[in-house]
Amino acid sequence: MRAPFTAALLIGCLWGAQSVYAGSFEFTPLRANLSEQTPTEVITVKNNGDAAVVVQLQLLKWAMDGDQDVYAGSDEVLATPPIFTLPVAASQVVRVGLTRPIDARREQTYRLFFEEVPPPPQPGYQGLRVALRVGLPIFVAPTIAAHPQLNWRALRSGQEEVKLRVTNTGNAHTQIIVLALRPAAGASALAEIKAPGYILAGQAREWVVRLPDGLPGKNIHLSAQTDGDPLEADLALEPQ
Repeated sequence: MRAPFTAALLIGCLWGAQSVYAGSFEFTPLRANLSEQTPTEVITVKNNGDAAVVVQLQLLKWAMDGDQDVYAGSDEVLATPPIFTLPVAASQVVRVGLTRPIDARREQTYRLFFEEVPPPPQPGYQGLRVALRVGLPIFVAPTIAAHPQLNWRALRSGQEEVKLRVTNTGNAHTQIIVLALRPAAGASALAEIKAPGYILAGQAREWVVRLPDGLPGKNIHLSAQTDGDPLEADLALEPQ
């Protein structure tokens, strides 16, 4: 079963500072996975707020530069309806589909942004008006088998820090949920990173991790929870 996702308070406009209004959406599923066999996907959006909202959609091509998301306009995926009104407690089905041929060798990545269109403020309103904007990932699998291939390095970055660097040389993404560094497999964690994010195909990321008790020696053990298989690796600590 795929869990719903609720989001609110992502962008706002300040008209005062007396009170706050915010919408609240629930999404199922959390992302769309398209392929040659499944060229369309259905996303259900539910209004959990206390007022009807107008929602508009924006589809963008998604890449990453280190830990920064990079977006560009795209018409390679179509999402309909492009704008709709959601009454209180009501749901809307959004259909997502490809408008381009499937890439043969590498996964393609997009984000579909749902943005609340706030109504004009009532006369005399003095408060903080916050409009929701949230982007759901869309992954388009290539025609060949798709797998991430993560190559990790651990570099000394001072007496109490290590720089973790990962390069995804595969043709599909992975999502890291928790990273943990240990002196050896099965030992207690020296440090953990919660929700470090996506590593897209062909891209790299790095994190500087502080180890309060210092570096364990010449090696360090990495373990990770991902959206696929768990990961375990022994890494040599390299000079930076």
